[in-house]
Amino acid sequence: MGNYQGAQRRTFIFPIGEKPLGKKQFEPAHTTLIDGVVWYRDGKERPKENQLSIADGSEGWAAYAIDGKLFLKKFEDTKPDVQAPGEAEVLFYASREADYIEFEIQGKYESIEPGAGSSWSVRWIAVNIPSDIKIEEGSSDMVDLARKICRTQRP
Repeated sequence: MGNYQGAQRRTFIFPIGEKPLGKKQFEPAHTTLIDGVVWYRDGKERPKENQLSIADGSEGWAAYAIDGKLFLKKFEDTKPDVQAPGEAEVLFYASREADYIEFEIQGKYESIEPGAGSSWSVRWIAVNIPSDIKIEEGSSDMVDLARKICRTQRP
């Protein structure tokens, strides 16, 4: 697999919800749970196999850090009993073939009558990470930054 071509190490975090991390289709991503927050930090090399994890989140946010930037998705928290069968609120994927990780947020699973509608919103937010905040596994400052930003934004 070799080293990523010019890639920066990336960190993906979100607060875990009522259900533990699960897998879907591929082996789960290698994560760490610290103080109720799931941490995924990619290595200097791509994973040997594709990795795909699903989880119930809490607090209604997930964040991704790369190159001194923090990309957040803020959304309405969806409880496990209204998530789609075999799915979860947060999904993240690490590719063995390409230089990226992907994360998705899924809303409530519901029937919609013909002609009716449903809405659900995700607010995307990108900010510079202050230079005094370390982007490392377990950084309470990084979690605090994400929470602070999310408190000031509507979903």
